[in-house]
Amino acid sequence: MKRIASLMLATIFVFAGTIFPASPEKITVTGTLVDTKCYGMMAKANFGNTHKLPGADGKMMDVPNCATACAGMGIPTGIVEGGEVGNKTYVIIASASALKDHMAKEARVTGELVFEGGIIASKIEVKEDGEWIDVTPGAMM
Repeated sequence: MKRIASLMLATIFVFAGTIFPASPEKITVTGTLVDTKCYGMMAKANFGNTHKLPGADGKMMDVPNCATACAGMGIPTGIVEGGEVGNKTYVIIASASALKDHMAKEARVTGELVFEGGIIASKIEVKEDGEWIDVTPGAMM
């Protein structure tokens, strides 16, 4: 039994090493903050803060401040590199609700690339009036 448990534990460590590298790459990405749920469904229609979603009648309707609402509910935020629809998108591993007031703004996220497309953010800045403002959320735990 101990041998099986040891083999299972070793397998978990080997598998974890392939997903989470020993020394994550440091990265800085500049782009636009998006909510990953709506942007993931329809990138072009949901790039800003107002999103297009199907109404009860099946017709598309505008939902103002949708990205703000989604982030406020804890749906993960992302950053679309270069601020262009369709460019590489990274999921920001940080408190989404702390970023809700900055959705659809130009942002700069610095942190560690822990898996392809996921950044543990150590610093998050948004551009306001031509200047970068630090909006890094506090510790999550």
